[in-house]
Amino acid sequence: MNRYILRKSKNVISSDNQKHPKAARELVEVSSSTKNTAQLVKENENLRLALTVEQRKNQLLNTLLKISELTYDFSLDIDSLYNQIHVLLEKIINSSNFYIARYNDEKQTITFEYYKDTFGSSYEYPEDFPVRPVGNGVTEMVITSRKTVLLTQEELKTLFNQGEIARRKLFPVSWLGAPLLYDDEIMGAIVVQSYNDDFYYDGTDAEHLNFIAQHISSAIKRHEKKAIETINKKKLEYVATHDNLTGLLNRSSLNENLEILINKELATKKQGYAVLFIDLDGFKEVNDNFGHAVGDRLLIEVARTLQSVVRVGDLTFRLGGDEFVVLLTKLPRQADCIEITERLISELAVPISIDNKTCSIGASVGVVFNNKDQNNPEDILSQADKAMYAAKLNGKNCYEIFAMS
Repeated sequence: MNRYILRKSKNVISSDNQKHPKAARELVEVSSSTKNTAQLVKENENLRLALTVEQRKNQLLNTLLKISELTYDFSLDIDSLYNQIHVLLEKIINSSNFYIARYNDEKQTITFEYYKDTFGSSYEYPEDFPVRPVGNGVTEMVITSRKTVLLTQEELKTLFNQGEIARRKLFPVSWLGAPLLYDDEIMGAIVVQSYNDDFYYDGTDAEHLNFIAQHISSAIKRHEKKAIETINKKKLEYVATHDNLTGLLNRSSLNENLEILINKELATKKQGYAVLFIDLDGFKEVNDNFGHAVGDRLLIEVARTLQSVVRVGDLTFRLGGDEFVVLLTKLPRQADCIEITERLISELAVPISIDNKTCSIGASVGVVFNNKDQNNPEDILSQADKAMYAAKLNGKNCYEIFAMS
């Protein structure tokens, strides 16, 4: 049977197909269906790629937003901040090998405040030596140029051969570093490096790392300012509550602490407490004979003696001049107070040598025990003061216990 091809429109129909028009139509439909399926697969793949790109873009934006928010979290110390930034960074950049280096311009040193590397130490971070002098490491290239630096292994080796960088234990396949800059101040660098032959950093990675470096720079400054504020606040609180000469608690904090002690006793009714009001005997003579400088050093020695005798949890105060107060807490037995008081008097009676001058003093002590009918701090201190003067009238270098009349 002779065969021929009839070309009609864009379809190809054989003579056999002419005899079977239904089959021809099915063939055309199958051909069209196959073409449509291939087109659909291609379109689906393009859509999938577009979605993947969009998802990655959203993940990048979310990660960068989290990093930005994290830098304002002052509940984190700087080490925790670095660690959490690293965790987030791993979602957008290959950062298994990552470090943060701080630069000190005055000391000319580089401190590796955070360092994670699958190959351990290197010239950049000598083992057991997180602080090193500024030298000719690759990190210094970032710090000196104040620009992001992206280098391949070949470029690193070339720089080494030219003597521009020091030898490393292992040259990474790809190295990327971004400067830590804040108001034109160079603070250091953050670096990622790859030892995998299948992975190289590119310009996009450099943009991401540079963005993160800006946030880390701001975070470091904010945390440093916060730390300074906290330190200054603590200093102010310390000055407000402590004696400048001896370091003991001062008069302004006595009433507050005594009130706390009273309230605890009222709540438990079983701890017990005592107040010792101490006035030094013979201190005026030391000042008159040896001068105020010796007198001040003597007061410091007295403070040390008091703290060495009292127990953990007891509180010691200097009211001013040669007057001191001790709050004995958790005192179930009054006999314990008597024992401590006698030891204080005994220790303070021991002569002290200052600048080859023998200083002999004593102590008159007034004692007040907790009383359910007396809950006012000022009244309790007044009672202790009266008992102290009774001890002075009784010959000094002794104690008297206040008794309600």
